[in-house]
Amino acid sequence: MQILNLSGYGINVHVDGGKLVVKDGNNSDKEPQEKQFRRTTLDFDKLVISGNSGNISLAAIKWLTKQKRDIVVLDWNGRLVTQMSPAISNQGLVKVAQYKAYSDPAKQAKIAKWIIEQKIQGCLRILEWISQKRPDFEYSKFTRFAGDIQKANDARSVLSVEAKISQFYWKALATTFDAKWEFISRHFGDAVKSKDADDPVNALFNYGYAVLESECWKVINTMGLEPHIGFIHMTHTNKAPLVYDLQEPFRWIVDKAILKIIYEKKVTKNDFMRSDEGNIILKRDAVKVVLDEIALQFRNKTNYKGKKREWQTMITLKTREMIKMF
Repeated sequence: MQILNLSGYGINVHVDGGKLVVKDGNNSDKEPQEKQFRRTTLDFDKLVISGNSGNISLAAIKWLTKQKRDIVVLDWNGRLVTQMSPAISNQGLVKVAQYKAYSDPAKQAKIAKWIIEQKIQGCLRILEWISQKRPDFEYSKFTRFAGDIQKANDARSVLSVEAKISQFYWKALATTFDAKWEFISRHFGDAVKSKDADDPVNALFNYGYAVLESECWKVINTMGLEPHIGFIHMTHTNKAPLVYDLQEPFRWIVDKAILKIIYEKKVTKNDFMRSDEGNIILKRDAVKVVLDEIALQFRNKTNYKGKKREWQTMITLKTREMIKMF
């Protein structure tokens, strides 16, 4: 994954003479930069716009989608506003199979269990990685919780295990942060707590998960799935539960990127500001740090069926595995 980030005020993206012209937004300490791209010189596969104001022309949208580039728009709180991908499929039979799987309690439980098993593997990667850096870090209790997923035989029991491991996971991560970051717990955006961040760590995670969310939207559209029918997250809300389902196995990629940023002191408290509503917001340079690190983590490779695959590609491959369970 290669990301081109635009931020600030007065962003402009248009086409001139067959070239894509991209102008970054105004910033208090930097002059806005303008770049031109030919089809043969594109060095990014995702355009992320996190600015406050600006324009992107219809010609630019068409130009980018023809070149198979994604367009992602984030708000100042790091939440996904919209995402546009070039490949959109409408495979009716896949949707029908998805509906049937959702309506079958046994299949729903099997798919939910598979998703959480993948999530547990990801959490373990992070906990083991932390323990290598911090010898006193203790997470043996997590492995006992993780073993409970094998005993889960219905959707409710799967969700019960997921709740326990998530609670332990975030409490464990919280113990590794310096007190100056004021991190208590991860905000999940339920009916009680706002999804907007009130501490710098949650602000970093919000931006990271927004990029992951855009990737999951792209895969869902490409595969012809129905985003509003999920197997873990509640389907009767106005959200897109399948998008959140697909994020679960891959949240660890974002987690590692954010933890590296914090542990390696790539950001400081001065890289954040507080909005009038009390939300913590990343400044421009911090947004770039987050997006660069996440792009790097998505480019890392793993062995999959005898081949080296980037983690960005693994979202598609794992989604195909899930579809086979419908």
